[in-house]
Amino acid sequence: MYPDMQNHPNPSDQDGKAWPSGVRVLLAGGGTGGHLYPALAVAEVLRQKGAEILFAGTRMGLEAEVVPRRGFSLTYLWLSGLKRGRIVANLLLPLKVLISIVQSFFIIKNFRPQVALGTGGYACGPILLCAAICRVPILLQEQNSYPGVTTRLLARFAREVFLNFEEASRFISHRTKHRVVGNPVRPGFKLMDRQAAVERLGLDASLPTLLVFGGSQGAMRLNQAVGESLPELGKLCNLIWSRGRRDTAGVEEWTGPGKMVVKPFIDDMPIAYAAADLAVCRSGAMTLSELQSASLPAILIPFPHAAGDHQRHNAAAFARLGGALVIEDRDFDGRRLLQEVRDLLMQRERLQQMRQALARVPSQDTAGIIAEELLSVARER
Repeated sequence: MYPDMQNHPNPSDQDGKAWPSGVRVLLAGGGTGGHLYPALAVAEVLRQKGAEILFAGTRMGLEAEVVPRRGFSLTYLWLSGLKRGRIVANLLLPLKVLISIVQSFFIIKNFRPQVALGTGGYACGPILLCAAICRVPILLQEQNSYPGVTTRLLARFAREVFLNFEEASRFISHRTKHRVVGNPVRPGFKLMDRQAAVERLGLDASLPTLLVFGGSQGAMRLNQAVGESLPELGKLCNLIWSRGRRDTAGVEEWTGPGKMVVKPFIDDMPIAYAAADLAVCRSGAMTLSELQSASLPAILIPFPHAAGDHQRHNAAAFARLGGALVIEDRDFDGRRLLQEVRDLLMQRERLQQMRQALARVPSQDTAGIIAEELLSVARER
């Protein structure tokens, strides 16, 4: 067994429904925050219900940093994603896949999961395939309107696939049970008020706050636009800027009076969302689910090279709710950013209307729904 395995003995939910303690659940999903955070949201519910949880991931993915910090056990596969256009970098990929499959069999043999959940990312493939071969029931959660490669390949082996968009069902076999339940969102997005968040981040409470982020990998186009407009933004607002780990450019041009918080990656996003009056970001499915949960208006710049152009479709659907403006990547620069941010921050009533439009969107406890289904399947075994 794994020496850092944690067993959290709390086998009943809020309604008093008892679940068997010691249920073992294998979670696979990571590489990026869009795949990792849905798994973490479900894991938090499972932990409250007394389940034993093991994450499977890679040392290169975001999970290597975040999962242990959240108090969950994590085991690693020797695997990396396909590097498009880089032949030399991919030479070891077949060997890595083979070794990861062997590692996966040992992980399943030692942990003996009663059920497994995959939320996307390349690390899901080998271990969930091995779980299926070992007759461990697997379930999948897909965030996007166009399912990723892992979901499309594994869906035929899945007990059930949970979807965020109805459109994704077109890519799932009619023989595979699937249902639209939304995306699991991390707890805490509605628990902290703006004043408390602003104080914790050391921002100027008298000024509005702009949140800019491009996901765990960053977004070059967004970072360039912010860099071009730093002097003027400092006169308008506070800035919370998550730049990604690869952007190391200086930020010396920020002069204030607004305060700036700049980091490679913000793990505690609920605080950033609570402090912000407006966000500028890509339109990945998880990002939009979190924006909606936090009722945070946004300027969306869809990533133009996303599979199936799903970010453009995501952004259009979100804008129809009344909570966002959409700008094409090719049209976005520092001048456009400054223009739109200034216009919105000066129209407080419009921002409030956007926030209210998002607050009216029905939501459900997606993490709880998925966790209960996992535990129900485990009980059958």
